[in-house]
Amino acid sequence: MTLSFVVATVVVSAVLAGPLVPTKLRCDWKTDPLAIDDPSPRLTWIAKGEGSDRLVTAGQVIVASTKANLDKDIGDLWDSGKQPAATFDAVYKGRDIKPGQEVFWKVRIWDEDDKVGAWSAPAKWRKGIAGNWKAGWIQDPKVALPPSPPSMDGAAWVAHPDDTQTSDSPGHTRYYQVPFTARATKLLIAADDHFEAKVNGTTLAKGGYNQFEVVDLPSYRAGFNTLDVTVVNDKGNSGLIVRFLDKDGAAIDPSEITVGKEAKGPFVAAKKLVDYGGAPWGRVRAHVVYPMGPAAMFRKAFTVGKPVQSAILYATALGTYEASVNGQTVAGAGLAPGWTEFTKRAYYHAHDVTKSVKQGDNVLGSWLGDGWYSGYLAFTGRRFYYGGAPALSLELHITYKDGTKDTVTTGPGWQVAHGENLHNDLLMGCAEDYRLAKTGWNKPGYKADGWMTANTVAAPKIAIAAHPNSEVNRQQTIRAKSRTESESGVWVYDFGQNFSGVVRFKVKGKPGDTVTVRHGERLDNGKLYVTNLRAAKATDTYILAKDGVTTCEPRFTFHGFQYCEIRGVATPPEAKDVEGVVLHSDLPLAGTFKSSEPLLDRLVLNSDWSQLGNYLDVPTDCPQRDERAGWTGDAQVYIKSAYFNRDIAAFADKWLVDLCEDSPSPVDGAFPDVAPYLNMVGRGNAGWDDAGVVCVYQTWHMTGDTAPILQHWAALDKCCDYWASKAKDYIRPPGSYGDWLLLDGLQHSESIATAVWVRDLEYMAAMAKAVGKDPSKYTEQRDKVRAAWRAAFWKEGKIVEKGSANQSMYAVAIMTGVLEDDELQGASDTLAAMVKARGGHLSTGFLGTPEVLKALANHGHADLAFGAVLKKDFPSWLYQVKLGATSMWERWDGWTPEKGFQDAGMNSFNHYWLGCVNEWLYTYAAGINLNQPGWAEVAYKPYFTEQLGHVEASYESVRGLVKSSWTRLPDGSYEARLSLPVGVRAILDLPENATAQSGSFTMTKGKGIARSGEHVFLIPKK
Repeated sequence: MTLSFVVATVVVSAVLAGPLVPTKLRCDWKTDPLAIDDPSPRLTWIAKGEGSDRLVTAGQVIVASTKANLDKDIGDLWDSGKQPAATFDAVYKGRDIKPGQEVFWKVRIWDEDDKVGAWSAPAKWRKGIAGNWKAGWIQDPKVALPPSPPSMDGAAWVAHPDDTQTSDSPGHTRYYQVPFTARATKLLIAADDHFEAKVNGTTLAKGGYNQFEVVDLPSYRAGFNTLDVTVVNDKGNSGLIVRFLDKDGAAIDPSEITVGKEAKGPFVAAKKLVDYGGAPWGRVRAHVVYPMGPAAMFRKAFTVGKPVQSAILYATALGTYEASVNGQTVAGAGLAPGWTEFTKRAYYHAHDVTKSVKQGDNVLGSWLGDGWYSGYLAFTGRRFYYGGAPALSLELHITYKDGTKDTVTTGPGWQVAHGENLHNDLLMGCAEDYRLAKTGWNKPGYKADGWMTANTVAAPKIAIAAHPNSEVNRQQTIRAKSRTESESGVWVYDFGQNFSGVVRFKVKGKPGDTVTVRHGERLDNGKLYVTNLRAAKATDTYILAKDGVTTCEPRFTFHGFQYCEIRGVATPPEAKDVEGVVLHSDLPLAGTFKSSEPLLDRLVLNSDWSQLGNYLDVPTDCPQRDERAGWTGDAQVYIKSAYFNRDIAAFADKWLVDLCEDSPSPVDGAFPDVAPYLNMVGRGNAGWDDAGVVCVYQTWHMTGDTAPILQHWAALDKCCDYWASKAKDYIRPPGSYGDWLLLDGLQHSESIATAVWVRDLEYMAAMAKAVGKDPSKYTEQRDKVRAAWRAAFWKEGKIVEKGSANQSMYAVAIMTGVLEDDELQGASDTLAAMVKARGGHLSTGFLGTPEVLKALANHGHADLAFGAVLKKDFPSWLYQVKLGATSMWERWDGWTPEKGFQDAGMNSFNHYWLGCVNEWLYTYAAGINLNQPGWAEVAYKPYFTEQLGHVEASYESVRGLVKSSWTRLPDGSYEARLSLPVGVRAILDLPENATAQSGSFTMTKGKGIARSGEHVFLIPKK
């Protein structure tokens, strides 16, 4: 056998290399966190050192109560001793840490020759105060609590007796007649999907099914009148619910409702479907409009009598807050504490304000806004979704240099007033009247004459816990690239990038000038395009207070936009004076990707920008329109790409609580369509309901952390039972969405729904093994579901469902384990033929797109997969880039030169789901994947193509930086390079004719093992 096929080389000797050093010390994925409630947090680090074939064979962690003890190598809280393991982490197992206590830690590690390196640089964390929250809750006494909305309890949904009620029922139009008397003064009404209600030819109301309309009725003639309701059902369940109220609010339910299939009849008695509150509609709420109001300003003056050693501010709210000490605003962008299921949980953040607290007079202040708690929320169409007015709770813990302590908390004695903020809303925007500003209100010496006493209210009966992630913050600024005048006095600024955030600008004017800023993602004939925002106004307004230049920036809002429009200025700001302030959660860069195709590189950036634009505490679907909800279908198809783009471990920890702990149905365990849950949508839909299992599994794989599995196991297991309860003969119903936004074939596919169930059960079995649980429940059920799938949908080597199949069905089947090994090639060939029949284009939706490229490449069709990625005509990823996309679009055809804009009802230009192609680019094009959870072992299999000249990618894994690149040489051969961090090895899967040029590895016919260090391979042209 020649050297071309067997190589064993060590280029850099590990023996001669220096010691290993632990770096990037983190506690529960955060650097020096100020609030960790977990009594046994996970401590992680990355080992670095020169040379190849480097290993960590043991480690030691010490945790000390003081920095002095740590410097003396005294672990008075915990000394793990030398623990033999090739590890990069440890779980704290030391003495109890008191709430608010700061502790210090460091690590040292032993290498492959049992030589110990130096101690790491010190790190620290502070124990949180969950369970010891002492601060009271305060409110603005002028906030009017929303009145109780009228109730539909006792009313019933009705439909035509012939109408079937399933998710696949065809659409239709029905005509209802509802008699009522003049005693009725209000109408309550909802219908699935859309309705228009008239009396005597006059339209009274229009609406849908996710909220019921409340309509004042004019005075009608004595005796009976008739309400005519036209209901249009798009697909699936249909029905109407109606109630009348008298002047005292008493319910008047119709004695009879008739319905016809034609406007002129014949009419028959409507059939009762279910009482209000029953499935599938649940307890839809009233559409009641409550006016927006101002943010409140709270202040508390206090005196510090001794020199300060440290000061930590713990802050939370039902709403959003912007806290300050002596006029210095603490970190954040006014969107803390974020969005949770506020009926169960609110998070607090900790801020080090030591430098702000002074000996002498001090003031603790905070703005309080509506946020997700009290503002317009997603697509609910109303405010006060969680039922109450905003409330604030703060604790300032002061430690003096003499060791004594003091605490300042919200409660009695706090003052409150209103200032320049007129209203604030995440969807609608902000209004500021700078003439009303109270300069110096949050500093010592300010005279708070005329301020009110804040209301002290009972603490909510919910969990108060340290936020697993950081605040949403101002991450960067983007200066406007250009300014144009779209019409007289209307100035449009282009930032050259679609993002989430706000506009900060300098404007010259005079007192009383009103300046309006609107936001949009696209232009339409040079004018701002806002139709796709639906009900979100995304408008900020400023009233100037002085002559000269004013800097304007909104409070307690964010928008999704690339363009802004400024009106009301005599002298428009220069482009250089208009900045976009980018807002998102703290998500350090994890991956980089570059190639010889600039459009492909831009596509990868677009995916990353869409992730940043939607990762504001919750992984939302879009940041611009009146939706912005944590759609679970989007999250689960994108989760692995999300990890490759950004370090999302802490972010995922938070959202998995929203999804798995706070949102499942308490009755059946079904996961919701969105998390945090909103009752405007459903639960248990295939491809969306799977997010719990998929996202926990991928989090475990990408981080190696089994804690999320244990934390959410009960919820995951109950959801599996739910799937089994809804299946018929182990065939899973597709639910409401199916292969959402596909371009060809059956959208609601039982074969896809059942196949992904098989995959999920495989994930459950793997996770059970990882945490020492019995996997047999899941493996046995997997085998039964797999057998059912094959019996129902696999006929003579083809997938058959309702007489046909499409790309997604084959892609999902190939990648989920429902086919035998000897069937995979034929299935992939069939899939390839389907793609070729569409000119090399994909036609897949949400569930097929993440799998189709893998299904092709795994079985000899890598060039076809590359071709689909690199196509520049519709439909394709690069088509969007060619048209100027700077983020991912919701639809393949959000805008085309031929047709213009797609349906404005659902046409976001910042939707990350199509960015799932990033996973394929890292794991297939660049060839870096993982064989084991936590990146101890890399699967290295780059796919080479003549369609590209160069590919390179890097990923900062939990064990260090993994890098891969390949270049096509002039003679048609390929040079491939791989770099592995300390303690990581790669399983090589290269072409048989690959030869090793340098590195530390063993390889036979392209297969083998590479160890840590730098490696170079040559793949000759065949």
